[in-house]
Amino acid sequence: MAEEIKNQSKEANANRPSRVDLNEVLKDIKDPEQRTIVAHAFTAMVESKAFSGPLPAPEDFKAYQEVVQDAPERILSMAEHQMEHRIECEKKIINIRAKESRIGQIMAFVIALVSMGVICFLGYTGHDWLAGTITAIVVGLASVFLLKKQKDVNQEEEDN
Repeated sequence: MAEEIKNQSKEANANRPSRVDLNEVLKDIKDPEQRTIVAHAFTAMVESKAFSGPLPAPEDFKAYQEVVQDAPERILSMAEHQMEHRIECEKKIINIRAKESRIGQIMAFVIALVSMGVICFLGYTGHDWLAGTITAIVVGLASVFLLKKQKDVNQEEEDN
């Protein structure tokens, strides 16, 4: 039964023209009330198209060319310039992040050296408890930064 309905639907769609003229349909209907109902049904139908991407749909290219002769070339050129601009911005962002990372590593190294110097000086002058406390703080901070870095690397691997 379902197969018969599918076949009938396919046959009906195959015989149906792709565009229907409302006037042709209305002239065959004699009853004015039915004519009004059919006219309202036709006007209530909406055709919608969706297209996604940086360029318009191919049909739209043709329409643009009818309005302005070189419009498709101009649109393609605009899309190419936008792509080049996006790539350039991404390169700048990557370079800035790399510089920030390098500066952070250098600052961490300097802080570690200064801390080691302070800890050694405090230990040498007999302030063992203070040296131990500063050591614990420095180790704690270093572990927080290292664990955060590992978490970021693991997150990037999962995202990829």
